[in-house]
Amino acid sequence: MVKNDKIVFSLAGILLIAGCLAFNLLQGTTFFAVRYLIAAAGLLLSFGVMSFSPRPAGIPKSSVFYLYIASVAAIGLSVLSAVNVGESLFVYSKYVLTFLLAILFYNLFNRDVKAARKTLYAGCVVTLAVYLLVSCMQLFHVEDFSFDSLYKVTGLSGNKTFLTIMLFVLSSFALAYVAEAKRKSCKLLSVTLFAVSLVLVVILKSRAVMLSYAAAALFLTIMFFVRKRKVSFSRKFKVWITAAVFVVVILFLTVGMRLLVKVDVPKTADESTVEYAYYSTSSLYERFILWNKTFEMTDDHTVCGCGIGNWQVMFPDYGLSELYSANYWNINFTRPHNEFLGLLAECGHVTFFVYMLFVISLIMKSFFAICKISDRRDFVYGAVILSAFVGCCVNSFFSFPSDKTEYFIWKAAMYAVLFTYITKNENGYNSLKLNVLWKCVPVAVLVFTVFVGFFRYEGERNVAAAANAIRNNDWKTALQCCEKAASVFYTIDYNGLPVNWHIGKAKEQLGLPGSLADYRRAHDDMPFCKQNLNDLGTAEYACGNRDVAVAHFEKAMQVSSGFLYPYFNLAYIYLKDNELDKAAAVISAIKMDENVRDVLIKDARFFENENIENTVERIEDEYHTTMKLHRTLNHLRGE
Repeated sequence: MVKNDKIVFSLAGILLIAGCLAFNLLQGTTFFAVRYLIAAAGLLLSFGVMSFSPRPAGIPKSSVFYLYIASVAAIGLSVLSAVNVGESLFVYSKYVLTFLLAILFYNLFNRDVKAARKTLYAGCVVTLAVYLLVSCMQLFHVEDFSFDSLYKVTGLSGNKTFLTIMLFVLSSFALAYVAEAKRKSCKLLSVTLFAVSLVLVVILKSRAVMLSYAAAALFLTIMFFVRKRKVSFSRKFKVWITAAVFVVVILFLTVGMRLLVKVDVPKTADESTVEYAYYSTSSLYERFILWNKTFEMTDDHTVCGCGIGNWQVMFPDYGLSELYSANYWNINFTRPHNEFLGLLAECGHVTFFVYMLFVISLIMKSFFAICKISDRRDFVYGAVILSAFVGCCVNSFFSFPSDKTEYFIWKAAMYAVLFTYITKNENGYNSLKLNVLWKCVPVAVLVFTVFVGFFRYEGERNVAAAANAIRNNDWKTALQCCEKAASVFYTIDYNGLPVNWHIGKAKEQLGLPGSLADYRRAHDDMPFCKQNLNDLGTAEYACGNRDVAVAHFEKAMQVSSGFLYPYFNLAYIYLKDNELDKAAAVISAIKMDENVRDVLIKDARFFENENIENTVERIEDEYHTTMKLHRTLNHLRGE
């Protein structure tokens, strides 16, 4: 290894460890774009540092990598079918960042595999230690070990689900290095961190991640068995088994899961006609609803999909009434809790098939390549990383970890490790060298992602400031912040609400003109947002557009039966126009009585704990308004 390569690895190691610490320190913030911006800027800097190496940059010369390129390109084409292009570009940029990170890590491995593994080990140990330390401190402060209390253990990830999958990934990298480590202290540290991570996942009752550990353990056992038995595979067998696995996985995802989601999943409790408690319904029951509606979306966008990143835009159109948290409360689902189905709905069948062919080919070709390695230490490292990747794929059936910046960084490292085994030969790695032109393309793309990240950060920062101003009833400041937040690349806030809707609400509160235009822009960004549909209908009615207003109220009612304001507004219009039969139909459809009121007030402690007094007041107002509408209708009918 030449002198300049040593500089490259020293700087790369410092950047990785410093980046891991920075991510952990920033995890507790509400500014998710900060981590994205750091990743994009750090990757741009890393490519600059790597350019000082005398060795030219390269990409894996393998059909699997070419499939990866094809899948990333195909996903990019789905931007053309997106309703919300800004959100689509942001989500797609995460795929691009993962791709470029994989190339960066691959080139580091290409220069010196031992130094690269040592660098990854240092980064994962530091990060994992911080995760475990903070998580254990939070665990000691929980009241009990119920699901409600355990969800407060988030490490620095802001979410228990993301915490546990990161524990799985990082502990896998730590365990993989055990065979490489020369010092017993390093081996003991790796095993200890892995064991503590596994125990913590079990304590936190993260079933999806426990299943990931089980799948990884099973796959690892198979790999050790194949290697021990020295099983050899012909080229023809490899092709046929890969094709068979691909067909089985595709049939399961497109046909089997359609049948599976039709199965009735029993609820863990059903104490009233309303599914009142967030944990009274099993998480699997909720996921089945999400998956079923995702298949409905897929049927409507079969070829091209609805556009990458646009699942959250289109999902409310398929109804929220079966989802208690979204129907009665301000919970907005942004992903279907299944990365594969999300990709199918957003990008269509063709792109989905290409992507799944890449994933299956990567797993199978890595499996065959690693199992034939004679060096036991090298085999163990590759086998553990591949098994962990399989575990991550299993987790992706129940969650959407790739949405998190810290996760897709380590996922890219997994890609790079597996590509090294696929392209390994007697002289190093079979790589395709990049000329100056192709070196400029990643830099240009990264400059654009940094540009996007800046606008996303500005958007999230200003929306957070606006939310704080609203709590203090400072609508003027809120309006200023929201106007600064809105941009082509930031149209939906981190709560899943259109930014222009916030602007329209602020103008309404201040008595300023122009709120109708803002609601219309918000409608273009998110056509099925129940809050915006109601306010847009109100604004249209105030401008004399009765029929348009009625259409918006009816759509809002179709989206959510638990969101009562469009019911109230439409009932008011019909009563005012003396259309009593229509008014009666609307009023009878309102799901509010004493029992529902009591249940909602009880659940307010979970869903609106920080704003519980105002929430209880709102629920009481909704109840009394419903009762008043019934009395008014009866009076007009002479009953």
